Amino acid sequence: MKISQKEIDTVRKSSFRPQIAVCLVHDKKVFMFFDEKYKLWQFPQGGIDNGEDITSSAKRELDEELGNDISKHFVGEPEILFEDKISFPERLWGSRKLRLDDGMKMMMKGKHFFYIALELDLDTFDLKDAQFTDYRLMTSSEADKTIDQIYQFNKQRISRKAIDFLKEKGIII
Repeated sequence: MKISQKEIDTVRKSSFRPQIAVCLVHDKKVFMFFDEKYKLWQFPQGGIDNGEDITSSAKRELDEELGNDISKHFVGEPEILFEDKISFPERLWGSRKLRLDDGMKMMMKGKHFFYIALELDLDTFDLKDAQFTDYRLMTSSEADKTIDQIYQFNKQRISRKAIDFLKEKGIII
């Protein structure tokens, strides 16, 4: 499934910030990363900038968050797993900037995630320049146990959904 620039901008028009979340896979297992600042395990993720497509956004976010030239380790193209939204409480609407591709300002009401799977030809990371302090390569059952530790309800829900999709599609064991 391909997502066009127009579809990504349509998400912005609905007052949701388009986000990419990347499930990095190697040898039928998935990487999860520990964010010391928030004390939680997660997948690399971030906003899709105006004018970016899914692949270029994934490359940029991974390079920013992992501190490596990770794109040279991609095997094939990203596979879109699913889309999901997280709505902010009404008191937080407009608390972050959101602009359409034409520059028009919008009130941000939440985030719209595009979860993708991306195969890598490596099984280790050097995190010295990364935003994460630890990582693990996990089977689906190991990932499920790790996701149980995520204290943010929506992040836990959406991470579990990603693992379920990866397992269902035979991408991980």
